[in-house]
Amino acid sequence: MDALISRFLPNLVPGFRALFNPWIWVLMITLVLVGFFAGLKIEGWRWDASLAVSSRAQANGLSKFITQQRGRNAALSGQLAAERAARASDQRSFEERLRNEKSLVSCPQPGDGAAHLSSAGVVLWNDALAIGLPATAGAGGSDGTAGAAGPVAVDDALRNLAANSAICNGLRSQLLGWQRWARENGLTP
Repeated sequence: MDALISRFLPNLVPGFRALFNPWIWVLMITLVLVGFFAGLKIEGWRWDASLAVSSRAQANGLSKFITQQRGRNAALSGQLAAERAARASDQRSFEERLRNEKSLVSCPQPGDGAAHLSSAGVVLWNDALAIGLPATAGAGGSDGTAGAAGPVAVDDALRNLAANSAICNGLRSQLLGWQRWARENGLTP
């Protein structure tokens, strides 16, 4: 067996002796450490490349989402602008009707306890609230005509009128109180 080893591997024993040389160990440890850190660096590059690819994909997805949201925002802004314009037009028409009507509401006199709406005032009030009563309805009007059948019951219209009367009375009392306070404190001319 020794003859076989010495014939095919004649320098095997001197090779084992070289392992006892400390410089060989330093060289082997250095090579292992260089290989290890080179592998870490290469894996770091691969990791950075995969992060860059996923970041680009995420950025592309977000830019598409932002573009879609901007389109939706523009569409909603257009709809809102159209609704605002329609609302402003309705408000201008109601203000014009209010200016044309001289006595829609008369506040109660002291002790009366009820506000009086003319028939035109009731129609305008119902139109402004989008109640949709017919133009012939005079529910709660000072002319005493009964309201026509519509989407709002007469009792509801009367309750609404009573609530408005209470608000009108409260505001009138507050205004009279302010006037009295101003006179008492010498703030009136």
